[in-house]
Amino acid sequence: MKYLKIFVYYLAILVFSTVYVLFTKFIDSFDWLNSFLNNNVLNIEIALFAITIPSIAVILTRIAELNINLPKTLQSIKNSIKEQIIIIIITFFMIATFNSHYIQNNSLCFFITNILLVMSLACFLWITYDISKACFIILSVNQKI
Repeated sequence: MKYLKIFVYYLAILVFSTVYVLFTKFIDSFDWLNSFLNNNVLNIEIALFAITIPSIAVILTRIAELNINLPKTLQSIKNSIKEQIIIIIITFFMIATFNSHYIQNNSLCFFITNILLVMSLACFLWITYDISKACFIILSVNQKI
């Protein structure tokens, strides 16, 4: 069940990314998307990673203050950090190959690379949302106790 949920999560992000790239191609802003992804996506991902680390510290500090044992939560946080690092590395390699002649001349590879870059940004935004939501939940626990 756990893996099905992860599969559906990535499938939804893949569908969103594909629809978004097709939409930008349809409204003739595909060139803007290419330059934006090539110039900014890695910086945005690193900035979001830098934002999530203090948020995770807040969550872990609050868990320690409440003196509760949440092994699934701690494992989820570790997986989130690993996922973010892997996405940054994959994005780095995709941007490094983005300007190659093969990718530039092959429209299908170029299109797939754009989809994967949008997908990596969408994954990062979802992770940031998830960690922010966890911060608000853990900070509101004191009010319920």
